[in-house]
Amino acid sequence: MSNNSSAYISTIYVAAFVISFAITSILIVIRIRKVLQSTKISIRRLILFSAYYIIIACYLIYNSLSLDMPITYVIPYAIAGALTTYISYKHSQKSLLFWMQDSSPYVKGGLLVYIFYVAALSIRIAINLLFIGYQEVTFNQQGDIITINRPIVSTMPELRLSSLIVTDSLLVVGVGLLIGRNLRVVEYYREQIKNSNQSH
Repeated sequence: MSNNSSAYISTIYVAAFVISFAITSILIVIRIRKVLQSTKISIRRLILFSAYYIIIACYLIYNSLSLDMPITYVIPYAIAGALTTYISYKHSQKSLLFWMQDSSPYVKGGLLVYIFYVAALSIRIAINLLFIGYQEVTFNQQGDIITINRPIVSTMPELRLSSLIVTDSLLVVGVGLLIGRNLRVVEYYREQIKNSNQSH
């Protein structure tokens, strides 16, 4: 593959990374502002955002697995995610404020959960950018496609792996906290719908 082609593909990876980071940042800022101002509960929106958080975490963990991280780490990640989801779900009963306005349910609270998630995601992306960089696609002599990582900072594989494990763990915890919060909101919404149907 020519140098021009390699540079072109590298530019695509960098552009895709910047665009995805920008979109994620905008969504998070919007969610934090809504948390501060209170939000009208929408189950569809909660499901979409929850799915988005999970997809981002799964992609980054898959990225770590592709860099020789043992697949067995998926098990403690899953356990950590389940535990933090349950803890957040139980704690959110006290930390969230619910009320009805114009026959619609509203919620406020959970700012610390979003801040933790933003911090974990930002650190994970920074580690990805510094120690992994972008991927350059090329061909070997047999014509097979291979990818080569181009990190900004060269480091020992052990340090890179440790950084990925720590930041992935923080990200999983952050996602678990968000999912637990959203589950509590969904439960409140269903209770209000149930009570409304019984009253009629």
